[in-house]
Amino acid sequence: MLLGALFGSPSVHAHGAGEPSLLVHEANIQQGQVFTLGGDDLDPDTAVAVRISSFGETHPLGVVNTDAEGHFVEKLRVPAGMRDGYALIEAETASGLVGSTWVHVGARPDLNVGLPGAAATDGEAQMDLSVVLLGALLAVPAGLLVYVIARRSSRRQKGRSVEHDR
Repeated sequence: MLLGALFGSPSVHAHGAGEPSLLVHEANIQQGQVFTLGGDDLDPDTAVAVRISSFGETHPLGVVNTDAEGHFVEKLRVPAGMRDGYALIEAETASGLVGSTWVHVGARPDLNVGLPGAAATDGEAQMDLSVVLLGALLAVPAGLLVYVIARRSSRRQKGRSVEHDR
């Protein structure tokens, strides 16, 4: 769920579902380049202020207008001076309704991870941190299970040895 939010994965909402949502149509956005942003379930027929925040800095992206159903699709430009990394895009109406999504700005060498024939940009294999964390989370319980089984087996062997000696 968290990864989905970080990468701005699309979500389906019926009209009037309540929570506003945003969707960046491109997989990756670049500084100084135009990208497409869509919004749903915002106030109908109203102006919406769009901004992008990253590393403690917030940049206005402009004002867009929603249609009669509270939707919009607009082309916006990423500020040229933004740093590479994850950024939060927010769209806020005058009534305080806010939709948001996370995007990655700049180079994304990890987009090639796991694709056949894809090479890392620096000649070394790139590792997705979520895969490492998942591996660690699975390794700890597996290690504990092996330890408990080995310990019980060892105790049984000692018990049999003591009964046999009697």
